[in-house]
Amino acid sequence: MKYYNLRIFCRFLLLCSVFPIYITCSGSKSNKKIYPSLPETPVSNASLDEVTELEKRLESYVRWGRSQGYFYSLSTGVVIGDRIFYEYHQNSTPDKLYSLASVTKMYTTYAVLLLADRKQIHLDDPVKKYLPSLIIERTELKSDPVTIRNLLTHTSGIPDIRYMHCENWMEPEQTGLPFRIPAQHFPNGVTYRYSNFGFMILGEIIQQVSGLSLDEFYAQNIFEPHSMPNAKFGRVSTGAAGLMNSFNDISQYAILWANRTRVSNSEQAEKFTLNAKLYNEIFEPLLIYPETGGLLFTGLGWRMNTSDNGDVFTFYHVGGANGTMAWLQIFPRYNAALFYLGNPPELTNEVLEFQVGLQHRLGDIVTAHTRSSEPVYAFKKKTPENEICKRMSGLYRSMLSNQDLPVECVDGEVIIEFRKNLKERLIFRNSRVGVGIRSNRKYDFYFAAPEQYPQGVSNHEEFFVRTLQSQESD
Repeated sequence: MKYYNLRIFCRFLLLCSVFPIYITCSGSKSNKKIYPSLPETPVSNASLDEVTELEKRLESYVRWGRSQGYFYSLSTGVVIGDRIFYEYHQNSTPDKLYSLASVTKMYTTYAVLLLADRKQIHLDDPVKKYLPSLIIERTELKSDPVTIRNLLTHTSGIPDIRYMHCENWMEPEQTGLPFRIPAQHFPNGVTYRYSNFGFMILGEIIQQVSGLSLDEFYAQNIFEPHSMPNAKFGRVSTGAAGLMNSFNDISQYAILWANRTRVSNSEQAEKFTLNAKLYNEIFEPLLIYPETGGLLFTGLGWRMNTSDNGDVFTFYHVGGANGTMAWLQIFPRYNAALFYLGNPPELTNEVLEFQVGLQHRLGDIVTAHTRSSEPVYAFKKKTPENEICKRMSGLYRSMLSNQDLPVECVDGEVIIEFRKNLKERLIFRNSRVGVGIRSNRKYDFYFAAPEQYPQGVSNHEEFFVRTLQSQESD
């Protein structure tokens, strides 16, 4: 495998769901609960010529992608309500199976929520209640107990080993797990760090609580009730990856989420439809942001984008690896969803860029069908206001290495001394997360309350506690 450029991959993760990004630095500071607006009745009377032209545009783009060798075959579609409004197959069929890679996590999320809905688990239970031998918390980090909610939101403190070399591992004989995991690098609940291992642990909890293998639980509680005839695990069977879907399968799963997990079959509805309170918890950020609107964050499993007023207008997840490109995106305002499944020989930079264009074109088809006044994917990202920038400045010290991290606010921009006498400016993804323009490191400022000074900041490797507030911050 070629190692794709980290900057391009990060850009893919940022752009792939938001397409055109409109940037503003102002807006409401409300910190109300974040949840989707009540769904509107989708309007499906788009101009036939308009929709046909958009479909031809997408199909031409897909054919071009295949001619470039970006994938062997591909299936894609759009659903609104409980209907498939569009489908297209390039060298594929509706029942051809594709690997989902990390989109598997969205099935694991639903499985965990079903168990919570049935009162078999509670999201705020500590993990060790179900896996007593697994002690994730490190004493030197003074971490609170890691909960199921922490695992779902990637806030357990388990590091993202894609961006760091981890030398400290916990072996199966220590944890009782059938796989080893990296040791905790951050106190739980202070920072987002994407973790395959967190979802692998959730897979173990599902099996422990249900008494079934993952294959059996998913088949009985997801695939069979929702008419997914081809869905199954491949050679790998974990809560993080391994599922395979056909177009017929993922279209039904998209319909499930486009309709707020409501099950139309009255005999199945009570058992497989999440209650409204639990469903709304999916969209509540566990971490605190000094501003609410224009956020990119991860709720329970799903990644979220919010509008200016704080409502989640789309949620989504990506799956990518050599041989896999998968995408599922929901637009709750319109009871709509889009998706694709493909199999690239390699997940190269060019394949990543191709997927952004594919998502854009699918989003335009959704926009046409729903008669949205603006593209359904339009997103206005906010960066920290000067007042928040000033609060971020100060001296921070690592809980693991005792290394100091000086942070300044200069002309409304956050400057970090990431190495001795080496400084860099941060480009912010939201009001608490910025990326260094030289190191490409992500820095996440931890706020205990929206109006307070941050209590710490993390990079890919460790968490730094605020020790000194700069004079400019006073």
